[in-house]
Amino acid sequence: MRNLHPTRQVGAPKRAPYHPKNLALIILLWLGSTLFVFSREPEELPELTVIALRTPTPLNEVGNTVTRLDADQLQQEGILQLDEALKYVPGTISESIGGQLGSSSSFFLRGTVTGQTHLRVDGVRISGPNISTNNFLGGSQIAGLSAIEILRGPQSALYGGDAIGGVIGLYTKKGSGDPSGKLDISGGSFGTLKKAVYLNGELERLNYAIGLGSQQTRNSLPNNQFDQNNYTLRFDFNLTENFDVGMTFRGFESSYQRPDYRSETYPAAFSDRTDSAINTIFGQFNYLDFWTTKLTIGHYDEQYDSRSLSEPNSYLTSGKKSSIYWDNTLDWSDQHTTVAGLIYESTDFFYRSQFFGLSADHRSSNHWGLYLNHILHQSEALTLNSGIRWEEYDTYGSEATWRTAASYLLSPRNTKLRMSAGKGFRAPSFIELYGFGGGSNFSLSAEESLGWDLGIDHSSLDGNRHYSLTYFENHLTDRIESTWDPQSFSTSYLNADGDSLTNGFELSIKKTSRNDAFDTSLTFTHLNKSFSGQPKNSGSVRISRRMNDELIAGFNLHYLGQRNWGGDQLNPYLLTNLFTRYQASQSLELYAQIENLLDKNYQYYSGFGEIYPGRGRALLVGATLSF
Repeated sequence: MRNLHPTRQVGAPKRAPYHPKNLALIILLWLGSTLFVFSREPEELPELTVIALRTPTPLNEVGNTVTRLDADQLQQEGILQLDEALKYVPGTISESIGGQLGSSSSFFLRGTVTGQTHLRVDGVRISGPNISTNNFLGGSQIAGLSAIEILRGPQSALYGGDAIGGVIGLYTKKGSGDPSGKLDISGGSFGTLKKAVYLNGELERLNYAIGLGSQQTRNSLPNNQFDQNNYTLRFDFNLTENFDVGMTFRGFESSYQRPDYRSETYPAAFSDRTDSAINTIFGQFNYLDFWTTKLTIGHYDEQYDSRSLSEPNSYLTSGKKSSIYWDNTLDWSDQHTTVAGLIYESTDFFYRSQFFGLSADHRSSNHWGLYLNHILHQSEALTLNSGIRWEEYDTYGSEATWRTAASYLLSPRNTKLRMSAGKGFRAPSFIELYGFGGGSNFSLSAEESLGWDLGIDHSSLDGNRHYSLTYFENHLTDRIESTWDPQSFSTSYLNADGDSLTNGFELSIKKTSRNDAFDTSLTFTHLNKSFSGQPKNSGSVRISRRMNDELIAGFNLHYLGQRNWGGDQLNPYLLTNLFTRYQASQSLELYAQIENLLDKNYQYYSGFGEIYPGRGRALLVGATLSF
């Protein structure tokens, strides 16, 4: 049952309607796009997505909005950090608003905030109301990943809590082929040095992929060092023709010094240490060619320790999450598929703070639930799917959620109309409920959202050009807001009154030349309504060109419009990054990249007397030796 304590509420801004001329423009664009339908189907095989329906599904059968990023291609283009990769996804804003490389990062999906996005690694949820994902987003590299998937819109019926804005899925690469290895070394501006070794291959029934690395940089400010060791491992065992088991390990240990941005000399103010580790064990069994069942056991452990270097103050958090997931896919026929499962999660949370007086708290919670989603291929053109979920929290209550989506392929099936709608929620955290040191507010209700989107996707005749346009809305009720009392040095949390709205549209264009020598990707997002002072407009461009068999070069652009993140107004900025890679021999590859080519002066955040500047121009050169 829901939390039965009466809800304390505060006033919220009145909801502003979305201007009709913007919606009219979107409809005209949709109608115009349908003029590009050709007389026969595209020749290439459909791309698959896992995250949209929790089972491999062709994208042209999915009614939800999904983006799938290839990790190898991102690294080839000089995009190495997770928060950097997420900048190139429509509908998303990925920004470190707390400092330069190594600081925590924030992720804003369709106008929502970081805590309203569900984050999974190898099928295991690591986000939650009591575990912040900011440190993970800021410290994670994409090395060792095969793909990153971003599913937009409320998705709690498939994935549970936090899935208000959507879901991010990370997948560790499976080893394949003959045993091989790579040694990668690079260095450059700001004292940057990166080293990594990768091993990959198959040995009879065993597939393995192992990666170990380290990186360090001094950033562009004094006393702003960042050092990290990271690892990624995956082992897969094919026990029988129908039975596979495996395990994955990902993690990093990092230290980061935060300079005092209020001082002209930037003395070191804080030293942050983050230890993050994700472990999974899984087994998958295929029975009678129609039932696939998978059991996944996962554990996530994050320790974050922030210490002041000028006075005896510190802040320590420890978050641990253990999970068990039983997922099943039943292909009843060519028309009907059911995806269903059970989940159990246990979270242990501890914090100790010396700021504003000594306080500490240690709490734990458990919750379990079940979900059911059915996919109906009504015809070769029309695909429908709907699902429900129920979860029970021992410290909060229960939540029931739903989702539905549809996709329709216009003849001759290279243009797709799609729509989706669903409910999302985020349960209140221990700190929001109990406060620091025992101050409580048990009247808090969970944040709940009702969202929908409507979109069109179009592919050219040869499959080398793809266009996607989506309009979205998300209505959030009982949004949890904080208020600061300077007299008691305390923060209280209340449910906002009324309906908080995010809406806007997102655009994506991809083009590949017929000989695969030229790739272009463009994204654009307009937010009419959003939370936390997000920019109205943002976008990105990725362009790469293969000059010949040995040489590839290109550039990336990232634009962020005017914003404030709840502080002072910040000017828009456009960053330009260049990259090139040269295959010097069969075993040696050389590469170079330039970040912030034009040496733009920009800021991540400004407010309360603090200014967080971005890095200036940086050069990185490196080499990869294959063996």
